[in-house]
Amino acid sequence: MKLSKLYSNKNNFKEISFNEGINIILGKIKNPDNVNVNCHNLGKSTLVKIIDFMLLKKLPSNSFLKDRKFRDYIFFLEIQINDGRYVTIRRAVNSTKVSLKVHSLGKQNFIDETDWDFLDYTIDGKHSAIKELQNLLQFDILNDVKYRNTLTYFLRAQEDYRNPFQLSKYFKNKDSDWKPFLFELLGYDGQLLEQIYTLHEDIQNIESEITQLQKHYDASPEEIDKIKGLKEVIQKQIDELAEAAENFDFYLEEANISKEIIDDIETQIAQLNVQRYQVESKIRDINEAIESNALYDYEEVYSLYEEMGIHFSKELKCSFDDLLAFNEKISRERLDKLNESLQQKQISLNNINEQLSALNIRRIDLLKKLRELESFEKYKDVQQKIVELNIKKSKIEEQLSAIRSIRDLQIEKQKKNSSLDELKSEIEKLIDIATDKAREIKSYFSAYVKDIIGCSGMLNIKTLSTGNIEFQYNTYDDKGNSTYEKDGHTYLKEICACVDLAILSSYSANSFYKFVLHDGCVDGDDFRIATAYLSLTRKLAAEKGLQIILTIIENDVTNKTTGNVFGITEDEIVLELNDNADGSGKLFGFTY
Repeated sequence: MKLSKLYSNKNNFKEISFNEGINIILGKIKNPDNVNVNCHNLGKSTLVKIIDFMLLKKLPSNSFLKDRKFRDYIFFLEIQINDGRYVTIRRAVNSTKVSLKVHSLGKQNFIDETDWDFLDYTIDGKHSAIKELQNLLQFDILNDVKYRNTLTYFLRAQEDYRNPFQLSKYFKNKDSDWKPFLFELLGYDGQLLEQIYTLHEDIQNIESEITQLQKHYDASPEEIDKIKGLKEVIQKQIDELAEAAENFDFYLEEANISKEIIDDIETQIAQLNVQRYQVESKIRDINEAIESNALYDYEEVYSLYEEMGIHFSKELKCSFDDLLAFNEKISRERLDKLNESLQQKQISLNNINEQLSALNIRRIDLLKKLRELESFEKYKDVQQKIVELNIKKSKIEEQLSAIRSIRDLQIEKQKKNSSLDELKSEIEKLIDIATDKAREIKSYFSAYVKDIIGCSGMLNIKTLSTGNIEFQYNTYDDKGNSTYEKDGHTYLKEICACVDLAILSSYSANSFYKFVLHDGCVDGDDFRIATAYLSLTRKLAAEKGLQIILTIIENDVTNKTTGNVFGITEDEIVLELNDNADGSGKLFGFTY
C-alpha cells in the first residue's frame, strides 16, 4: 500500500500528489529565530494527523478538526493497493460516514462523484469501512491483526519517537494490546505471547476469586478438618436437643396438642430463620457494594486545584467532564440496579419476618395449653437452641462448599501455571534460535544505524521471569563497547526510523505497507546525520520500491557553510510550506 493523492473540497487546502519514491514536505522558515513556533504552525505535522484520519482513525475529542473552521471540510485520500488498483477514501469532518471507491487509474478527482462502491459506511459496526478497507488491502502477513494496529509504525508523528517499539497510542495500554503483533512482525510467533497474556489474566482472575471466597466465607483450606469437626459437634448438639424435646411429648398429649402440628411449625420457623439469615447476608453485601460505588463531587476537585493555582484549560476540562459524566452515568446505573435489588431483598425479608411472626404466635397459642410454665420455657429454649445451631450448621456448610471451590480453583491455577511454564520455555527457545525473518530484520537495522549514525545497532528481545518480553535496542562502537548514541533524543529519532525501515525492507516482497512517513525525523539533526538519513531513504526507495515521505524544515538539511540543501530536487518536493505573514504558505492557507 502506498499513498497516491490527498485533496479536499476546499480550495485553500494544499493538494498533494505523492511520488512513488521520495516525497518531501518542505518547510521554509523566514525567521530562523522562531523556528520551533513556525514549524508547528506551518501544518507539516498536521498532515500526519489528516492522513491518519483518512485511514479511518476515530476522531478524538481534542482533534484540531473539531474546530468550527473545519466543519464543512471533506477530505479525499487516494491510495494504491498492492494489486495495482487504487482506492479513494472520502470522509467528511462533520459526519461519521465514510465512502470508498475502487478504480484502476490513479491521480483521480472524485469531489463530485456519486457512484461509490461502499457508500456511507461507518468506521466500525455492521457495515464497517475499516473491515472493507482491510479486505481491499489484502495484506499477507498479520492476517488476524487490523491494519490500524500497525499503521502508526509507518506513520510516525513527533510523539512517536520516544520509543521505537511502544507507540504513543500504546503508552497507557496493556502489553497484550501491542506486543504480540509486534513480536510477530519482528519474525516470531505472536500467538505464543498472546497465550501467555491470556494465562496471566486467567491466573489473576482465579487468585481474585480465591481471595473473595476466603474473605467472604472466612474459608481456609488448611482448616477443613477443623471445620468438619465443628460441624459434627454441632450436629451432635442438635440431635441431643431434639431428643430432649421428645420429653415434652406427654405435656402435649395432656393438652390434646398434636406433636406433628408443633413439629411442622417448628420446621417452618427453622427454615424461615435460615432464609432470613441468607437474605440479611445478601442485603449486607448489596449495602457494601452501594457504599463502594459512592459518587463524588468533582467540583470540589476543581476548586482544590484552583486554590493551589492549577487551572484546567477549557478543552481539558470539557474532556475530563465528558469522562466524568460517562463514569457517573455508569455508576448511577449500577446504583439503580443495586438499589432495585436491595428493595426486592428487603421485601423478601419483610415477608419472611411476617411469616415468622405469624408462626411464632401460632406456636405460643398451642404451647400455652401446656400446664407448667416452666416446662413451656424449657421447651422454647430447646427449640430456640436448635434453630440457632441449624443456622450455625448452615454457615459451616457454606464454608465447606467455599473451601471445596477454593481447592478446585487452586488445582486449576496449578494447571495454568504449568502451561505458563511450558510457554515460557517455548518463547525462550524461539528467541534463542531466532528465525530467518528475525535475523534479516536485525541485520537491516544494524546496517541502517551504521549508515546514519556511524555505529553498529542491535535489536534484541529480553525474556522476563513472568514469560513477558521486552523489546530492546543498543548501539556499539567498533570494539563492541556500548555507546551513548541510543540515549540521545536526536539519535533516538533515527533509531525509530531504522526500525521502521528495517521492517519494511524485510517485507518489501510481501503484500504489506510500502510507504513510511517520518515527521520531522531530521529536525534538529546536524548536517551529517540529515544527509546520511536522506541518502539511505533514496537508496531504499530505489532498491526496495519503498515510498518514503519526509517532513523537513529547510534549515535542518542546509549546510550552514555552503548553503547546500543536500541535493533535494524539485521532483522530490511534493509540498512546500512557509511562514508568510498572510498564512497563504500554510497547509490550510490560514493559521488555526
